[in-house]
Amino acid sequence: MVGGSLNLNPKYIKIDLTIVRDIDKDFDKQQLVSNIVEYAHQKDAYIIAEGIETKEELLKVLELGVDYLQGYYLSYPQSNPQEVSDESIQTIDNYWKKR
Repeated sequence: MVGGSLNLNPKYIKIDLTIVRDIDKDFDKQQLVSNIVEYAHQKDAYIIAEGIETKEELLKVLELGVDYLQGYYLSYPQSNPQEVSDESIQTIDNYWKKR
């Protein structure tokens, strides 16, 4: 529809793990996530990246402005939520200290 408007106002947008997988090595995935983040933030929505399995993926999605993180690198799913791994917390802390 030309001139129409998108009538969606999600508060959260989840980036699928197929996009997150190896995002640190794939410029096209990086550009896609960057565009989604920019659009979402303009609409006051938050981005969740799922399927983060490596430190490199974590650092890249942080760099791209993702708001929330999910994945095995952070914690494995369990019936009772477990703490985020110390390695993940240290990686995130180090990322923000360098900025």
